[in-house]
This record gives sequence, C-alpha cells and structure tokens, in this order.
Amino acid sequence: MAGLSVWDYVVFGVMLISSSIIGIYYGCKAKGRSTKEYLIAGGSMHWFPISMSLLASFFSAVGLMGIPAEVYTYGVSFIFHVIGFTTTMILAAHVYAPIFYKSRITSANEYLEMRFSSGVRLLGCILLILQYVLYLSVVLFAPSLALEAVAGVPLATSVLATGLVCTFYTTLGGMKAVIWTDVLQAAIMTVGMVTVIVFGVSEVGGLGNVMEIAARGKRTVLNWDPDPTVRSTVWTYGIGGMFALLQNWTTSQVSVQRFLSAASLQHVKKALYINIIYLIIAAFICCSAGLVAFAVFADCDPRSARLIASNDQVIPYYVVSRLGRFPGVSGLFMACLLSGALSTLSSGLNSLAAVTLEDIVKRIKPDIKDGTATLVTKVAACMYGVLVVCMTFAMSYAGTMVLQLAVTIFGVLASPQFAMFTLGMLIPRATSVGAYVGTATGALSTAWLAGGALIFRPDKKPLPVSVYKCWSNSTMGNFTTWESGIVQNKMMLNSSPTAKFHAISYMYYSVFGIIVTFGVGLLVTLLCSHGDPEKINPDLLYDYKSALRSCLPKCCRREKKRDFYDSELEMEHFAKM
Repeated sequence: MAGLSVWDYVVFGVMLISSSIIGIYYGCKAKGRSTKEYLIAGGSMHWFPISMSLLASFFSAVGLMGIPAEVYTYGVSFIFHVIGFTTTMILAAHVYAPIFYKSRITSANEYLEMRFSSGVRLLGCILLILQYVLYLSVVLFAPSLALEAVAGVPLATSVLATGLVCTFYTTLGGMKAVIWTDVLQAAIMTVGMVTVIVFGVSEVGGLGNVMEIAARGKRTVLNWDPDPTVRSTVWTYGIGGMFALLQNWTTSQVSVQRFLSAASLQHVKKALYINIIYLIIAAFICCSAGLVAFAVFADCDPRSARLIASNDQVIPYYVVSRLGRFPGVSGLFMACLLSGALSTLSSGLNSLAAVTLEDIVKRIKPDIKDGTATLVTKVAACMYGVLVVCMTFAMSYAGTMVLQLAVTIFGVLASPQFAMFTLGMLIPRATSVGAYVGTATGALSTAWLAGGALIFRPDKKPLPVSVYKCWSNSTMGNFTTWESGIVQNKMMLNSSPTAKFHAISYMYYSVFGIIVTFGVGLLVTLLCSHGDPEKINPDLLYDYKSALRSCLPKCCRREKKRDFYDSELEMEHFAKM
C-alpha cells in the first residue's frame, strides 16, 4: 500500500494554514469589538456563507466517512435520509426559527428559562455541554483513527494537529472566522469527495459498471422491510433520520447563534431552503462514494481480508491504496476529511463558549463587562478545545461505527432536550414540572435502550461481501465463506423479548427519546399542574392561528396586524445589512 507523499502533506498543510489565516485575519479585524460581534458576527452575515456553513456543520467527518460506510455495508437505502433533510429544514424555517428569532437569544437555553424556569435552563445547559463534548470527540476521532490505520499517520499527531489548529482559529477569530472557514472547508469537502468518485468510476470502467456491480451485490436494492430491527430500510433512514436531524438542528447552539443571530429572519429562511438543495447533493455524493467503493472492492472486501479494522476506513483505504500514486490526491482527501472535522469542531467550540457565558458566567456575574465577557468566551473556547482533544483518545474504546456512535449520542442527550423545546412551544399549558420529569425520563430510558444494545448485541444484518480474489480460506472468525467467495454474516441472536427490544436500529433512538419525553411531560402537565397561557409571552409559543390562516386562500384570510415589536426587529436588521 502506497504511503503519503510530500505533496500530500503539502496539500494538507495548505488547508490547515489557510484556516489559521482566516482566524488571524478576523481576530485582528475584530479587536476592540463587542462580545456580540465575537459570538454571533453582529447579525450582519449574508445568507450564502450561512447556508454553506450549515452544510459544512451537517456533513462533518462523521458524515464523510460514515455515510459511504453505511452504503457500502447496508446498501443505498440511506439515500432516503434526504426525507429527513427536507422535513427538518422546512420545520426549522417555519416552526422553530421564528420563535427563537423573536426571543432574541444568544443561547437556545435562554428560551427554556423564559418559557419554564432557570432550573430547566440549567438542565438544558448540562445536556448540551455533555452531548457536544462527546460528539465533538467522535468528530475528531473518526478521521484520526482512519488516517492512522490506512495511512500510517499516528493518532496523536492528527488529533493534536486538527484539534489545536481548530481551537486556535475559533478562539482568535470568533463566529465570522467559524463561518468563513466553514465555507472554505465545504468547498474542500466537495472537491475531495468528487475526486474520489471520479477516480473510482474510472478504475471500474464507467458509471454503468459501478451500478451493475453494486446491483449484483444488492447495494442498489431499496429495503422496505418495516421491522425496526432491520437497519438498512427506507423507513429507518427516512423516519428515524427526520427526528435525528430535527433534534440536532433545534437543540444545537450552532444553529441558534449562527442562523438566528448572524442574519435577519428572512435570510435565515432563505439559507435553510437553499440548504435543502445543498444537503441532497451532498447526500448523493456520499452515497455515490459508498457505491464506488463497493464496486472497487467487490471481489476483495478489505475488512474480511483484515486490511482494515472497520468499514469506516474503507474510503480512506481506497484513496491511499489505489490513488496514492497520484501526487497530492491522498493529501486532498485527507484535507477533505479533516475539513469536515474542523468545520464541526469550530462551530461546536464557538457554541460551547456562548453557552458557558450566557448560561453559567452571566448567571453568576450578571454585570460582567463586555471586554471581560469576550475574554471569558475565548478562554472557554480554548478550554473546551483541550477537553475535546483529551476525550478523543477515550473514543478508541467505543467499538462501533462512527455514524452510529454520533447518532446514539444525540439520541440519548439531544432528543430529550428537543422534546423539552417542542413541549414548551406547542403546549401553552406545559409547566416546568412536566419539563423536568419528561426530560429526565426520556434521557434515562433512551440511555437504557442504547446501553442494552451493548449487552444484547443485535444482528445489524450487513449485506454479503466477497473475498474471491483475496485468498482461499474456509473460515474467517464469525464469517462463513461459501465456495463462490461470498462472505455472509453468521451471528447467533438472543431470542428473548428484552434482547429483541434492544435490537432496534440506532436511528430510532431519537424517535424513542422524543416520544417518551414529550409524552411524559404532557401527562405530568395534565395530571399534576397546569400553566396559565395568559401569563406566557405569545412570542414563545407556536402561533397555530397564523399557521391555519396561511393555509386558507388569500380571499379568506384576515391578516394579523403587525405589532411594533416585529417591525422594530426588522428595521434593526435592515439597518445592519
């Protein structure tokens, strides 16, 4: 297997240096500016960089490695994840974004205090910090592990290089540096993945051959099996993906800060709708990469041949082993992979810094000076960066595919928080007691569901692969080799009801957590206490009347009068543009 050349390291180095330069530029430019300028870019960003930044955040290194690995292992049913993308953006634009926007908040947890109580806000803060520290550790760990296994780059080297560079430019440049480096990294990710696909299609002999080989391997067959224990189904990726992505967007401080504070509401909605197109294109690119990788290794599965430890490594292995002879190509892909990590890391660190300031520091010292607040956020971003780097080394004990690990983290910690927001927005009589009990029940029950899968190992039902051109061997571990060279998973299942329950696909963890949290919260509200909707600011609630009115023909509508508060907000943002 070819290693990385000098040109590969040059290409990779240029990407890291460019990201650092952007941070230095905005760090010098922002000297003397306010904390608001540092955290939320002063509300003056155009919709294009915002939409590109959203794309970069959704498609982290986890997506760039995880999606092709999912398609390689389970088939093309993952493409129905685009249902989740589309639904998420529409609901975010018309339900959640307007409420967050009217609340004029920097941290989404501020909404929880305005709607419920300071205790609920603290609970949301704890959940968010936990989920982001763990998730960002996965984001940094994924490409580092792959590069160590297939390119010989030491894990410590890639973790430290990526983590420190990201911490540096995020700490120095603030939100504007985060957004513009995301734009750069989104471009690098796109070019890198397209390059992999083009070279792969050329090696196999054309797109027609790719599809023919993938069809023989059953990778192009859509699986409509409704059984929730079957991972590779249209229902799993469509419905489960919708809930997973919606909770990710809503509870993410990244979205609240960047999209609702860095631009006007109309720009936010435009960016979200434009991003549907970006996300669908990106999903097709990643799925295509998975099909191309399967076509290339159709007769010699590298994992079965023990050339890689996990299917997460199949794309990096292909790039280094087959494209290493082209100077700079492996470096371009490495830059692509780590760009995905950098974009999500920078957004997450900026968000965690804002949460620390708004939800913790300002509660202890409400009269903190602006200059001191800016310094606190920079120190917080730096400290979280160091913590994430340290936690990354612990992820080597996770023992599962990175996409599953990331979605599981959000399912356990983000789904209760999302349901808490939704309960407050949709149910006017919901109280803090219902929010407390519902969130605690949802988090604990989802953690129990996910933890049980570690004890009762489910059969994830991967599709068969071939080792026909690797070697002739009758048995390989838990696999049985047929005479044709086909390798089929041979796993004995526990038939107990408990084991079958824990065998549910990880894509349904978010669905389970949201339903339990919302249901218990609503039940507690109905049985124990009722809030008074008249005492709640209507801007914190979803406007059902306006939504129903918008569905009527124009001739039948009675337009709602615009109040002074709405007009004042629009004029304020118009003046900043």
